[in-house]
Amino acid sequence: DYKGMTAGPNVNKSEGLIIVEGRNDVLNLLKYDIKNSIATMGSGIKPELLELAKSKKTVTAFLDGDRGGKLLLMEISGVLGKALTHVAFAPQSREVEHLEMKVVTKSLSQKETAGKVVARIQSQMNREDDRSVGRGSEALETPDEVKAWAGMLDGLKQNQAVIIHEDGSGSDPIGASKLQETLAESSNPQGLVFAGKVTGKIFDYASGAGIENVLGTSVGKVTRKSGVQAYSTEDL
Repeated sequence: DYKGMTAGPNVNKSEGLIIVEGRNDVLNLLKYDIKNSIATMGSGIKPELLELAKSKKTVTAFLDGDRGGKLLLMEISGVLGKALTHVAFAPQSREVEHLEMKVVTKSLSQKETAGKVVARIQSQMNREDDRSVGRGSEALETPDEVKAWAGMLDGLKQNQAVIIHEDGSGSDPIGASKLQETLAESSNPQGLVFAGKVTGKIFDYASGAGIENVLGTSVGKVTRKSGVQAYSTEDL
């Protein structure tokens, strides 16, 4: 293991890193002598994984061929940024832990540059979001739990944020420059309150941390992206 994450024996010394979802994925790849994989171990990308990825020449996310795999990719990409270089998927509806050696080899040989894949999947998700919610100013009922966060905006300076913990309490104010890093280190955050306009970057940070709802002082034309719904205090 590597800092609480299941990993192959070569993750430290190898020039390349393969990121998979779970322990069984790592074990399956080990059967085929692939010793440089590491598992995210569920939702929330650990800061230690980001540090490890930054030290590598190539970092490939190798994920299940389903919607869950795509969502995990967006989460990994949101935290790792440019440290993630490539993406490979198992065939449609198949899981990495159950793949045979020839399928693993073929899938990895067909990897694509991360930026290209992330942009493509982001576009697919945005189209799905647009169909399900509509864009812009269509009225959307704000959930009571989100309304309850409004008081946390009091006293925040422009572009400061508060992370909502599992028990409903809020974090100390966080400056915009530290927000991505703090979210990556947060354990199971439930929401985000932002004293400013909810932009694409805020959507990406929230999506990377597994957050579904964001409350800002205003929201642009896009109110939903990457599985994250944004609400404005103007709607309360």
